[in-house]
Amino acid sequence: MNVPTPFESGTRHRLPQRTASKYHSRQSLRSGSGPSADDLVAEIQRVLDNPGRPAHATRTLARADLLFSELDRLVVSGGLLPTTWRASSHPFEARVRHGIAHEYATQCYDAVSEELRETGGVVVAWRALRAAARAWERLDRALTERAPLPEPWNRE
Repeated sequence: MNVPTPFESGTRHRLPQRTASKYHSRQSLRSGSGPSADDLVAEIQRVLDNPGRPAHATRTLARADLLFSELDRLVVSGGLLPTTWRASSHPFEARVRHGIAHEYATQCYDAVSEELRETGGVVVAWRALRAAARAWERLDRALTERAPLPEPWNRE
């Protein structure tokens, strides 16, 4: 199926704005010049805060997982952290790096990651979305309050 892009030259009709922004968002996640960390964090927050109808829970869960995976890839590859996160991207001293704040951030990261990869039907996906939203809120708050980056994002 060949679907025209929203801004393809030579097309007479544009996709509605809502459809165009969804298409553009999906394309940017697949391309090498993906969205910024700030954009990803905002979109993850939006999707988890307002997951939509329960009937679409599996699709919403997959979308949130895709966004989180893209953020993960960006941070691991050394990209800029979101501006709202005051976490340091530099290595910490051994005693701080392996302290309570580091373990907490890592546990929150693991919880988000595990919940977003949950498989099953609509009921399972809906519960996973709610749990992922709670874990994401804890992770985001910790990193905003200067917690060290979680283990998978450590830049040593």
